[in-house]
Amino acid sequence: LEEPKPVVAFVTGGAWIIG
Repeated sequence: LEEPKPVVAFVTGGAWIIG
């Protein structure tokens, strides 16, 4: 994970940005 984007974070595990 380099730059957790709203969409990428959702695929890698939304909790990155959304939580």
